[in-house]
Amino acid sequence: MTDNPTRTQSPPSWDDPGVAEWLQRLPVGMFWHDAAGNCLHANERACRLAGLQPREALGRGWMSRLHPDDVDRVLRGLRQAVASGLEYGSEHRFLWPDGTVVWVLCRIVPESNPDGGPAGFWGILIDLDAQKRELQQLRRARDHLSAVYRASPDMIFLHDARDRLLEVNDNALAGFGYTRREILSAPFSSLSPEGSDMDRAVGLLDSARAGEAPEFEWMARRRNGESLPVAVRLRAVDTAEPEAAGSVVAVVRDIAARKHAERALRESEEKYRSTMDASLAGIFLVQDGRYQYVNPAMARLFHCSRRELQEAGPPWDRVVPDQGTLVRELFTRTRPEETQDPFAMRCRRLDGTEFDALVWTKGIYFRGRPAAVGTVIDISRRVQAERALRESEARFQAMAANLPGAVMQARRVGRGPLEFTYVSEGASRLFEKPAECLLADSRALLEAIHPDDRGGFEPPEIGPLGSATEWQWEGRVLASDGRCKWFAWRATGHRPAHGQVVWDALVLEVTEKRLMQEELGNYRDRLRGLVLHMQQLQERERAHIAREIHDEFGSLLSALKMNLHVAAGELDSDRCDAAARLRTAGVLIDELVGGVRRLATELRPRVLDDLGLVAALQWQASSFEQRSGIACELNADDPCLELPEDVGTTFFRLFQETLTNVARHSGASRVQASVARDGPGVTLLVRDNGAGLGTVGAERPGSHGVLGMRERVMAHGGEFSIQTSDPRGTLVRAWIPIGKARDDTTPKNPDRR
Repeated sequence: MTDNPTRTQSPPSWDDPGVAEWLQRLPVGMFWHDAAGNCLHANERACRLAGLQPREALGRGWMSRLHPDDVDRVLRGLRQAVASGLEYGSEHRFLWPDGTVVWVLCRIVPESNPDGGPAGFWGILIDLDAQKRELQQLRRARDHLSAVYRASPDMIFLHDARDRLLEVNDNALAGFGYTRREILSAPFSSLSPEGSDMDRAVGLLDSARAGEAPEFEWMARRRNGESLPVAVRLRAVDTAEPEAAGSVVAVVRDIAARKHAERALRESEEKYRSTMDASLAGIFLVQDGRYQYVNPAMARLFHCSRRELQEAGPPWDRVVPDQGTLVRELFTRTRPEETQDPFAMRCRRLDGTEFDALVWTKGIYFRGRPAAVGTVIDISRRVQAERALRESEARFQAMAANLPGAVMQARRVGRGPLEFTYVSEGASRLFEKPAECLLADSRALLEAIHPDDRGGFEPPEIGPLGSATEWQWEGRVLASDGRCKWFAWRATGHRPAHGQVVWDALVLEVTEKRLMQEELGNYRDRLRGLVLHMQQLQERERAHIAREIHDEFGSLLSALKMNLHVAAGELDSDRCDAAARLRTAGVLIDELVGGVRRLATELRPRVLDDLGLVAALQWQASSFEQRSGIACELNADDPCLELPEDVGTTFFRLFQETLTNVARHSGASRVQASVARDGPGVTLLVRDNGAGLGTVGAERPGSHGVLGMRERVMAHGGEFSIQTSDPRGTLVRAWIPIGKARDDTTPKNPDRR
């Protein structure tokens, strides 16, 4: 609201063609309301902003487009503007029928009559929608930047032109041990140890402001006085705002772990010098057929001192006799810089005992003459483990042969094809191909896979670190008889060597499982369709009730109100027509009461609650016969049959749905129904003489009515069936247990059928 006084001159006439054309061409909305708020004129722009046609905007029509949350505020402001004679301005929203929301800026200028009374008010509408969207995008960008700022693993500091801290993220607070208030009020020097080069730090900040991007390492100081090595990157803030000029962002990363690793590396290099003597592997140097050097581990392997081993003769005397010649040639023929592949030998100690060893040698020059250096590792335990592994392999083969599926191992080199390196006998039963065929050519397996599933049988990539990767695949395999069998492939991949991937797989037949999953998926789809159908029915029922209330009750009430109003006027004027008017009003009231009863009966018949199931079914059969012209007969062995309320409701709704299907689909001329006790429960039978439905037709996609009936009965632990009767027509049967039988037969598993 503003303090501008109300203008008393008359507004320009909208009937003037020149004025009207000028108002229509305005880029903003213009309108004229009377003092009561009724719109008398509005230009095309105003109507477009409100989402109305020009005629729809007149009178109170413009109010229909005000956003529900803004109606009270706008109307209150208009009334205050008219009452006070002051201008009024506000932002509000128009809500279009398609859900579109349009923001506008509204300015109201009241006008007065020559006598000073309110004549109405001018209004201007300015489109703010684009401005609101830009503001929303700006806020979203700010929120995204704030999220990145908070989630950054680095410590971030914002310095102003005077090197004062303006803002830090949570990682900076945690890294330096300050609270936000403490660190923002602390001087910059408090973040560095005493005696550090502050001039250098200030100079680097100035370099960043000059457009450079310095990166350096710095020894910072935590709040508790501990030193913190960090890596720092400085960047100037690119902004056009004068107050933010000279600001610098510092991204700080804790490098304490890296420094620790570097220090550990230096220590490791120092320790390497003593590795030879401390090595657990035997290390030797042979020249001219004699040991020139052996380390302590070499002496321990042969159960003697280092001197005894050096004086014991040539190395080939320290092996079993049948390997002596081979070892002698190996040592004497090794040329300098030539490396021999590791080889296993059986060594003999000075005391006569033997052990298995793995030897590696390389030719070198020692003191200017050829020599050989090498290592010796005791592999006695490994040999024993290999022997145990062979025994385990035999047991594995026996177990794999008796598994219900197949065990397979495949190898892939680079991007080449899979090559099977092991196939258990179970694969022959699964794929109907000999194991030798699969080992010889892996394409035999691909050829057995269904063409539509071959594309998915592709192993995933394994990362460079070689960590185990799961490969899971399910697909169809064509059997010799033309049937499709489903198989599940579960494999784990690893890299035993560079460029090579090995997959250990277990293959199982899962045909029955897939069939069960498909059946379960179909059932879930049908349930989803039923839920959607029930929701649609509910919405249609609500729409029907709304139309009934609006069309019938609304018109009756309007007529009743008019009659009473006219009668009241006639009573005041002593006219004799008042009695007739009141009698007409009474007739309208009777029609209104009848309509209410009819609507209530359609929602839930009172007879079901007052007289029981049998009476309700008889009433429904009679109503159906009257509406459809199809004869409907109901037989009940117990007219006073009493059932639990939910069971009675279920039977009644089943009967309703069945009669609806008969009227829509069967083309029948007669319906026979019966309800009777049947053992521990009650059975409802409905038979017609129509075209017949059949079980397949009843379960076709979209048959939500039949599915709904089945689910209602199953919820009570009952049985439901629908089939074509003999010779023609359809028979619907529903049985629901009662009393203790109901508790005993209600399925504990909701999927029970």
